[in-house]
Amino acid sequence: MFSILHLSDLHRSEAEPISNGTLIASLLADCDRFPAETPTIRHPDAMVVSGDIVSGAPLSQEGFRDVLRKQYEVAEEFLGRLTDRLFDGDRTRVVVIPGNHDCCWNTALGGMTRVAAEEEPGDLLGELEAPESPFRWNWREQKLYRISDPDAYARRLDSYWAFIDSFYAGCALRFPIQPGTGSNLFELDRGRIVMAAFESLHGNDCFSYQGSFGPTAIADAALRIRDEGGHYNLRVAVWHHGLLCQPSFRSDYVPIDSVYELIGHGFQLGLHGHQHFAEIGSHYVHVPGDREMAVVSAGSLCAGAKDLPRGTNRQYNIVVVSDDYSEANVHVREMTRGSHFAASSGASGFPLGVARMRLSRASNGRVKGLDAEGARRSKFVLDAELHLRSGRPEVALEILEGIDVDQGEAYGRSLLIEAAEQSGEWNKLATALRDPVTADERIKLAEALTNLGRTADALTVLGDASGPPLPEHVRREMQERVERNAAVRRGQR
Repeated sequence: MFSILHLSDLHRSEAEPISNGTLIASLLADCDRFPAETPTIRHPDAMVVSGDIVSGAPLSQEGFRDVLRKQYEVAEEFLGRLTDRLFDGDRTRVVVIPGNHDCCWNTALGGMTRVAAEEEPGDLLGELEAPESPFRWNWREQKLYRISDPDAYARRLDSYWAFIDSFYAGCALRFPIQPGTGSNLFELDRGRIVMAAFESLHGNDCFSYQGSFGPTAIADAALRIRDEGGHYNLRVAVWHHGLLCQPSFRSDYVPIDSVYELIGHGFQLGLHGHQHFAEIGSHYVHVPGDREMAVVSAGSLCAGAKDLPRGTNRQYNIVVVSDDYSEANVHVREMTRGSHFAASSGASGFPLGVARMRLSRASNGRVKGLDAEGARRSKFVLDAELHLRSGRPEVALEILEGIDVDQGEAYGRSLLIEAAEQSGEWNKLATALRDPVTADERIKLAEALTNLGRTADALTVLGDASGPPLPEHVRREMQERVERNAAVRRGQR
């Protein structure tokens, strides 16, 4: 077995009411209780911290760099002491990624300028939602901003990377840390597990709260793993943002398409945070050999009461992978009275604080016995993916329209949807999504119909009780958005 201590959303700051010493003592005391649990929990072999290392500094904070430096000092002291206690100081067994609170808003704003009203683009909504858009809308001021200094804007994670440099100083990591590349790789379990640590912060800043991977981050990580031979028993992806969480229907989570892309590249387990409560799910995509990925969210270890969902306490997870890497037990530990942790009794989907998840078999080479038609489709899908990730969605769309992606090629279908969306081919997108199978696809279908001026059809899609279920807050926001866009179009006539 291999045991992963999964922490998230530390939100460390001098103002946080719980001290490092209290946290470490409570975590160690809980580890002492693991042998008495049912099932028994293995002592952690590695640790993953899935983002939001610090609380961050609000806009206009004086001396924000010093504020961030002090917060990261608290975080490094906590993680360093915990590593010393759990792993005899071996920091190669610790995987850390950034979260949205690690993105410095003040630095991001320093790379932007306000756009004069007379210089605003005519199709403002279209410009704001265009891929790699340099425009940002400030709802508080009702003003438009533009990223005018990309180099200054790109430094919004400088404080985080300084913390990473300090934390891993002197470590003989199998894969050296590469800041700003969108992903980093770690080897665990004596080379049997590869963990891809992704930054879900592409385009994330003080005005844009989106969770997004860089356009080529997943492909680049997959290629690096392939170049290493790809012979791993378990491929794990770690990112920060949730897949569907409040406060916004789309801007504050990672699109499910990214999960499908990860599955297509053989990732079997996904770990994330951000939503401040534990959750598990299984996502499936049909590629040759049938693949799925188990996805696990950890609650917040250190957030205060105002940042925790109602009825949820501080939490962390222990993910115990079986000897044959075919399943994992996910244990949710929740802080109770006296700042002690115990098996969670209130986490949804975790009877008695534990849930078992099946893991796909490892994919380490060519699939045998693949039929010719399946091979042809797979080749076209891979070619289309290359064009799509290289900024040529129109070419990818043309390739994918030439094959039947509804016949056993759901990954190709997801690429077709993404290519049509990026190309602005709303008719083709609406056709591809005529039978949405996920909440995210239902949202995209409504957006496509809205862009085609088919407001009534979009509202019908959102109100259809028989479609993939939508959270009520998502439905309301989408309906308001569709009606608002329709009003804007009527006013432009």
